[in-house]
Amino acid sequence: MIRVEYHGPASFKAPFWYVLRQLSRMTGLVFANGAGGDRDGVRAELFYGKMPDSSGKRRLCIGAVPEYLPDNANVRRAVADGSAPQNLPRRILYLFTGDMPSFEEILYLDADRQPLVSHSEQTVSCTCDLIATCFYMLNLEQENRTATRDEHGRFQREFTRESSLYDMPVVDRIVRLIEILLVAPKVPGIVPYPAIWPDHKPFAVALSHDVDRIRTWTLRKARRAIAPVLKSRGLSAVLPAAGYLLRSMARPENWAGNFKTITRMESQYGAASTFFFVQQRRSSIDPGYSLTSGRLQRGISALDKAGAAIGLHGTSGAYRNAEKLQHEKSGLERVIGKTVNGCRQHYLTFDSGMTWRILQDAGFSYDSTVGFSNAPGYRCGTGFPYHPWDPDTQQEMSLIEIPLVLMDTVLFLESKQGLSAANSHQVVFDLLEETRINRACLTVNWHNSDLFADDWSGFSELYSTILEWTAEHNGWLCTLDELHDWWRQL
Repeated sequence: MIRVEYHGPASFKAPFWYVLRQLSRMTGLVFANGAGGDRDGVRAELFYGKMPDSSGKRRLCIGAVPEYLPDNANVRRAVADGSAPQNLPRRILYLFTGDMPSFEEILYLDADRQPLVSHSEQTVSCTCDLIATCFYMLNLEQENRTATRDEHGRFQREFTRESSLYDMPVVDRIVRLIEILLVAPKVPGIVPYPAIWPDHKPFAVALSHDVDRIRTWTLRKARRAIAPVLKSRGLSAVLPAAGYLLRSMARPENWAGNFKTITRMESQYGAASTFFFVQQRRSSIDPGYSLTSGRLQRGISALDKAGAAIGLHGTSGAYRNAEKLQHEKSGLERVIGKTVNGCRQHYLTFDSGMTWRILQDAGFSYDSTVGFSNAPGYRCGTGFPYHPWDPDTQQEMSLIEIPLVLMDTVLFLESKQGLSAANSHQVVFDLLEETRINRACLTVNWHNSDLFADDWSGFSELYSTILEWTAEHNGWLCTLDELHDWWRQL
């Protein structure tokens, strides 16, 4: 047990304990309020906002800067506008702008050689407010304070000057930093982190597919596939590529959602995934297939037999309307004959001020919408599932958010990253390695229409590589429903 004393302002007390509850699930550690309590059975102590008196226990002090206690989560703004005390380290989030340094390297990181972390025989003091930073990211404070949205009402990372924060999992690195501080070699004692994933797996990769189309190939998609071949390799390479394309078009799977292709691919690694289906079409940008078609119902039945899970792909405008989401959820449940636990909004439409509450009111147990539609990244600062903060009740919500970190289309669409499959490998491997190091979770969305046989573009092979890499490193390959069920009982 980690004994905790809170010495911050009353206005931040509820968010402080909220963050610790999320960190407890992410680490497997138990953080207990111990102000003035019995210290028997305590393995270490965490103090927030005040340097403690000697207690004989190994101690970690966070935010222990004289005369400084945060009154809100936006620590960087306090530094930028000069309202923070002069003795607060200037680059408060320096630790999260690059590779996580070793314990020795984080002793002095400021340009002025101000100590961010100092230690004595029993005490580690971290002047960075790690807890407020976690709250800032988990609560989507950056987008809450940014008015700009795109034509679909979405926040994009480029709408803020702090977009580089989304390149790395700030919260996951804080979890890892706390571990470094607790097991620092110059501080006596070690607190071993318990295993948090099933069967002591070191990390998790959650698999999902948005079903936007049942028929794989369209004329527009074929032109998009051929264009880079013509541009990079010339006319002579077009005919062989067109031959692969025609063979793929001729396969029955092309007209049936590629569901069998995907489940065969995943079953080789003992894995299954979650498929998000649209229940009805409400606008021109929503998928136009019908769940009542015989072909699609046979496909859904086959997915069920293969161990896949089914979630709702909410229509583009429903993220602001609980009644619409409830209607779509119940309609999908009638088709599949099962309860639908999860949702991901089409086009990743999401309003940080209302969508979580709407999803919870509509009866969903989890959401996996919060990610970027035009680039990989950590919009919540984490790949771990977590319970969002409810500002009205000042408590965590029952809904679980499973952040979406990697989507296939952000890699290869010309309007987004425009990468080839070969050039995408390093992006994918960097995300996987970050996840493994942080003992965290990576949620992947690979559209069913981009996983097909006779793949000459390399993106189906890239998805297989994700499965293979995870299996080789003993990671947990799971559906989003399995991930939700596991997290719910932590």
